[in-house]
This record gives sequence, structure tokens and C-alpha cells, in this order.
Amino acid sequence: MKATVEQIKGLPVSENTARFIACIRAIQEVAEEAYSALSSVYNEKVADAMFNEKFQGCYDGMEKALQEFVILSIEDNMSAKDMTEI
Repeated sequence: MKATVEQIKGLPVSENTARFIACIRAIQEVAEEAYSALSSVYNEKVADAMFNEKFQGCYDGMEKALQEFVILSIEDNMSAKDMTEI
């Protein structure tokens, strides 16, 4: 088991997995910027309410979908007989 863990830790991330992870990071940055913009115009309580009402649901849905795509990509890579990337 320990050898397997070390082997897996040494595998490169596949292009597809990396792209999905990058998408997650990108929407996190968009969410942070949107909240920052709201906060610069409105007080914190109002900005929170507006962000949660207008943005949070969309963000959560996109993040969940992208996380599922990451898992699917990793599963596809794991199904290869000679796994060379995750």
C-alpha cells in the first residue's frame, strides 16, 4: 500500500484534470472579485445579502459540476491499464 501511495503521488496531473481544476480556481477568483466589487459599493451586510441572492447559487452549481468533472477525469485516468497520470 505504501509503495502504491508513493507511486500515485509521483504521477503527473493530466491535461484534462488540470484544466478542470484551473476552471475551479477561475470561478473562485470571479466570486472573490464580485464580492469585493459589491463590498466596495455596499456595506458588508448588504453585500453579503446581494452576493448570496444573486451569485452564490450559480457559483455553487458551477463549482459542484467542475468538481464532478475532476472526479470523472481522474476515474478515466485510473481505468487505464498502465496509469501514467491522474
